[in-house]
Amino acid sequence: MEMLSKIDQILKMSVLPILRKDGGDVRILGFEDGVLTLHVLGRCRSCPNVHVEVKELVESALDQNGFPNVSVELYIPIDPDLYELAQKILIKDIILE
Repeated sequence: MEMLSKIDQILKMSVLPILRKDGGDVRILGFEDGVLTLHVLGRCRSCPNVHVEVKELVESALDQNGFPNVSVELYIPIDPDLYELAQKILIKDIILE
């Protein structure tokens, strides 16, 4: 648990200020077997480069603060309206075939 507290502090000091400038945020969902899972929130959710930029930002901050072997996975929930639209498109394509 001490390791997770240190990682949380690194995020608060090094990562969150950068993300929050653009209206983004992350929350820790879990840490297991060297994998940190983050819930992506705010404007970061809709950024097309979120998987690259946020992941690299977090991994770099962790590496610089003594956690070089931690990898990051991002959880980005799908907007319900977007999901519904995708379903409608897929159903229409299936019916047309």
